[in-house]
Amino acid sequence: MSHLIPSNSPDPVPAPSGRRGDTRERLLDAAERLFAERGFEGASMRALARAAGASLSSTSYHFGTKEALLEAVLRRRAEPMNALRLLRLDEAERSAGDVPASIESILDAFVRPLFEMRAASSARGVRPAWVAARLFFDSAPVVSRMASELFRDVDARFLAALEHSLPRRERREIEIAYQLTNGLLIHFAAGHFLRGEFDEERGASDEAVLSGLLAYAGAGLRSLEREEGRAR
Repeated sequence: MSHLIPSNSPDPVPAPSGRRGDTRERLLDAAERLFAERGFEGASMRALARAAGASLSSTSYHFGTKEALLEAVLRRRAEPMNALRLLRLDEAERSAGDVPASIESILDAFVRPLFEMRAASSARGVRPAWVAARLFFDSAPVVSRMASELFRDVDARFLAALEHSLPRRERREIEIAYQLTNGLLIHFAAGHFLRGEFDEERGASDEAVLSGLLAYAGAGLRSLEREEGRAR
């Protein structure tokens, strides 16, 4: 995980009292930022309350425990993403009719929503590289457990769609390709995707990255299809 603020740095200055949003939303915003910067273990409830300009008692009132606050942070980002991905997958499968949806349409349904939500965040003045995505680099077991639970049903739907498109391939092979694609997405959303001459300042737009990622992931899955053909 990328620690953007050293663990021994002073607590952030409290948010001004006139800041928009109620206490719960301010706590979620502050928790998202501090969990990403310090890690789950490195962000205390007291520091989270201070960053939100709230009292420790109000933090406990709204969320009870730090684990419950973490779950709310992850759920706030995961649920809209899950809903949009499933909507796009349903559309792809309806468009395919009586045959399996194409690998490309399945990948597009999985990948494009993140880019669309990132663009919407940018339009609202929110930093595009979601700090929430950086939580997925946290080594704390509670983070990986919650993330797995939040995305389990969506993962199952997309894996089933890919299996339907690649009926002769082992599920494990498809799972590996799917997880590699997911890893690239998390890496990108966390702001670690572009380096050196390929950074955003040199003109690597989201659309260019999206096209490249879809082509790369699609080629990997298509290679399984070619292996399938040779095995017949």
